[in-house]
Amino acid sequence: MRLALMLFSTARLLAAADPITDETIRQEVLAKLVSGRLTRYMPGQAADTSRTIGSKHPLLFPDACAGEKVYYVSAKPAGSLETCASANEPPSKELSTRELRLQIYRWPVGDPSELLAVGQYRFPKAKPEFRCTSVGFLAHLTGEGEHRELLESKLLDTFRHYAVQSIQLVDLTGDGIPELAIESDSGNAVQTSSHLYVYDLSEGYFHQLLRIPTRWHSEPEDDTVWTQTLDIPRTLREGGKRFCFEKTVLADSGKWFASARVSRPCYKPKADQ
Repeated sequence: MRLALMLFSTARLLAAADPITDETIRQEVLAKLVSGRLTRYMPGQAADTSRTIGSKHPLLFPDACAGEKVYYVSAKPAGSLETCASANEPPSKELSTRELRLQIYRWPVGDPSELLAVGQYRFPKAKPEFRCTSVGFLAHLTGEGEHRELLESKLLDTFRHYAVQSIQLVDLTGDGIPELAIESDSGNAVQTSSHLYVYDLSEGYFHQLLRIPTRWHSEPEDDTVWTQTLDIPRTLREGGKRFCFEKTVLADSGKWFASARVSRPCYKPKADQ
């Protein structure tokens, strides 16, 4: 019996790391996330909002949802954020259509019906301000079928946001329970960056452990260009006390290096760094 429980637990954790492709479940989640709105799926449609920033040393900002199905959600903009994201002159009916993509995972603990959704949508016909170019969000759901319930949702930074760069469910603390590690871009008039968000899911809600930049590009204003990549084996050895990276600096405050400067920093858990 004990071995069977261990095998069941292991199988569940492995299943949590893979996106759910069952269209019935995806439609159930969509119905809850966009309740009361007309949703269409058009086979063969694709969207890719990845970008390459810079000229002297271009930096890629990929789109983790580039291969996902595209759903078109039609309804009047709801709230100030969607009003901003759908703005255009002159207004038209097309501006009420959202282009939505998402990945859905099993929540790694709790009831087997609990799900984690990472969503990304925009109003493709709009010309919004930079503070609301696109909307990224996280959602925690439970239940099944028509009884599915939204427990919690979180918005990602929307200022000059175009895409989520990466999505991983991976154990980073050594407790055997995956954390959610997600990279999302944002920026302002002088820089474009990605931030890595790490969430502990073990208590049944999004508990943010870390928010830290992983890409930074401010050419040509002050020519600062660098990336840092999460080092999972070193992070695991820290047992949740620190998160470790390999940082590669190509330029710093106007000084371009003949060869990249590489360091291996570690950071203590903190919601904003």
